[in-house]
Amino acid sequence: MSNTMINNYALTPSKEVMPRRKYSTNEASEILGVDRSTIRHWADQGHLRYGVSRHNGRRFYTGAELLRFYNSRY
Repeated sequence: MSNTMINNYALTPSKEVMPRRKYSTNEASEILGVDRSTIRHWADQGHLRYGVSRHNGRRFYTGAELLRFYNSRY
């Protein structure tokens, strides 16, 4: 069985991803299993779409985008 389980949005057994939730760069890096700098690099290269919080100006990644990216890579 694949680690990607669509029904409960789990990328790995220990990480559950909710499509409508917004995740920080740190959270995205934990979910995808890479360093924060890799997340920023992928975003800067246009491979991973992100939004910018109006409240604090920081990047965020939706759960749906993390799932899309994960499924396109793995």
